[in-house]
Amino acid sequence: MKRRWRALVVLLALAASASFAGLAWLVGTEAGLRWAIARAVSASGGRLTIEEASGTLGAEARFGRMAYADDRVRVEARGVRGQVNPLALLRGALGVEPLNVESLQVAVAGRGTAAPAAPPGAALPFAIRLAQVSVGRFELQTGDARHALSDLRFAYAALGPRTLSALGSFTRPDERFPASVELQVNGPFERLEAAFGATVAGIPARATLTVAPFETPALRSLEARAGPVDLARIDPVLPKTSLSAALQFEAVGGGYAGTMSLANASPATIDAGGLPVVAARTRFTSPDL
Repeated sequence: MKRRWRALVVLLALAASASFAGLAWLVGTEAGLRWAIARAVSASGGRLTIEEASGTLGAEARFGRMAYADDRVRVEARGVRGQVNPLALLRGALGVEPLNVESLQVAVAGRGTAAPAAPPGAALPFAIRLAQVSVGRFELQTGDARHALSDLRFAYAALGPRTLSALGSFTRPDERFPASVELQVNGPFERLEAAFGATVAGIPARATLTVAPFETPALRSLEARAGPVDLARIDPVLPKTSLSAALQFEAVGGGYAGTMSLANASPATIDAGGLPVVAARTRFTSPDL
């Protein structure tokens, strides 16, 4: 009996040694990096392209260009550098910390394209957790519209089979209305909750919203507050004010219904260069935003 137990212990030790040796080869050699790239490209069905790869997953892996394209979205990242967390691999997850990207471009197909039947994360056989993420420049194209952000930084971003959570910040460069934003996102793909704290052209603002990407309309609700703001600081021809604004709406049928209100803490006559309004409030319905 003792011999059997000893043999079992030896077999378990050999299996553990082989597992650790394989993990060390995967994260510690450039051959392991090339093997991981080949597996990822094959699993994507040719939708994924990775160029100019060097380094190792455990120390630092570098990629000149990474791209993914299907009939709904095109993603291209350049100047990618990251380090894999081996402990996350042992837990069945892909962990990268830190991750640096010089530029990231995302192009989303127009409304005419059918929505995916399931969340993209549902096909993932493992969780992905990123930490200390920085993106120098981000561009989003939806139809003919283009949106640019810079200096994106995330303390963490975790993607599970059906969930997403992230905490980060970014800036929006604009000549007249530059913005700096902090955001937090949590929830299942079917219904994400997001909170924003921002400063737009020196004006503080906060917002919370609910997004259901696979429903129509996708934006299900929003509550936002901004101010106080002096309109004369934005444009000298406008009256002096101390305006605060609040906006709330939710999806109703195929459109939106909600309320908007304004409060002026410094009302004054027009002759005095002010705005003779203390408060205003309205209810509204709209077929779209």
